[in-house]
Formats: sequence, C-alpha cells, structure tokens
Amino acid sequence: MTEAAPWGLTRMEPYPTVIAFTAQAVALDPQTQTTVYQDAEGRRVEMGKHGTGTGQETRTRTSQGDGSGPSNADEGSDQESDQD
Repeated sequence: MTEAAPWGLTRMEPYPTVIAFTAQAVALDPQTQTTVYQDAEGRRVEMGKHGTGTGQETRTRTSQGDGSGPSNADEGSDQESDQD
C-alpha cells in the first residue's frame, strides 16, 4: 500500500521570499495621525496595509424546569467579528 500525503498538504505552496527592510525614520503624520516611514535618504516608504479587527463572544445558558429535578441546562455561545 502506498502512502499518500494528507489532502491539506497537497494544497500548500512555499512561502514567498521575504525582503528585509528597515525604515531609517518613523514619524507620526500630524494631518492623518498615521505612521510615516522614511528610508535613509528621507524618501517616504509605503509599508503596506495593516488591518484591524475586533471580536466578541457571548455565552448563553438556559435551564428548563423548576430546579427540583436533575439539571437540564443548555449552554451555547455566539461569536461576532469585524475586520477592516
């Protein structure tokens, strides 16, 4: 019997080549209140987009009956998220 790679591994690709870049100066733009990166010659360098996200989880618990018998509790949770 021949061994096959798991299905998930057949969908993987190599990581892209990483380019190391270090900004020489970092400042806050007073107009936009965003970070500005500059190279060694003072030119503005775009560092790409960075998203923000929030998440919230709520728990729910309900119980049936009057409490005199065995517990018949039902638990659950909901998740809510927002991504920019």
